[in-house]
Amino acid sequence: MSNRGSAMSSGDPVDPVREMIDEYVKLVRDELRHRWQKWATTLTELEKYEGIGGLLARQVTLATQLAGTPSIWNPHLAPVILRTMVDTHITLTLRPSAAFSPVRAIRPRAKQALC
Repeated sequence: MSNRGSAMSSGDPVDPVREMIDEYVKLVRDELRHRWQKWATTLTELEKYEGIGGLLARQVTLATQLAGTPSIWNPHLAPVILRTMVDTHITLTLRPSAAFSPVRAIRPRAKQALC
């Protein structure tokens, strides 16, 4: 028991995982910023853009907070967070409007960087 505790306190086994998590968080935030800047908005439909932007920002917050807090990766809490994210993903991707195209474009780039 003492060896395990000392390894965890030195931080050595956690460093590669922490680096991966930090890189993922940076990637997700950069991707949202990139997509948001490329998304052409019109003044007549600001509510739509604000609503979609709010949902996307919530997805990023949930994903980065879940990734950055391994202590909540358990069978009780993680499914609650993931279900919220799935519901939002379904809401955003089942719409035929071209206004939702930034949502679909985020997933492939993030996946490529992690593989």
